[in-house]
Amino acid sequence: MKKKFINQIHTDVSFKPKDIIGLMTDYLKTKTKLRPIKNLPIVLSNKDNESLESLTWFGHSASLLKIEGKKLLLDPMFGDTSSPFPLFNSKRYSGTFSLEREDLQEIDAIIISHNHYDHLNYKSIMQLKDRAKHFYVPTGVAQYLIKWGVSPSKISEHN
Repeated sequence: MKKKFINQIHTDVSFKPKDIIGLMTDYLKTKTKLRPIKNLPIVLSNKDNESLESLTWFGHSASLLKIEGKKLLLDPMFGDTSSPFPLFNSKRYSGTFSLEREDLQEIDAIIISHNHYDHLNYKSIMQLKDRAKHFYVPTGVAQYLIKWGVSPSKISEHN
């Protein structure tokens, strides 16, 4: 039997065509500068602070939580854009991001919140899958990881 994710609380996610047209019109009419003038700097963690508990935000959905001696990588989206359609999306504010960072070489767990492109990114998973001891994902997401070569024994699905 195939598992299906079920929201515990009813959430209406229906859109009417007029809602989408309104959103697109607002987006195209906006004159506000939404992007920083310069790329944001990438600040590497200090080796002296390696044992401290911390939360590092990498941009958009990706964060690294270091707690109780564990490294938890949340929604690792390290691509250039957070959309499968780069034409309609801006590039990351910090320019190029390197997954070769020392603090990303061994990861206790990768936690995926949901299977949208900007949270479950194929290229990022392919680069990180052998560095992670385990993956915690919502129901229905394991199938993608298995297809991408992650061992089923390293995956826990939860509703």
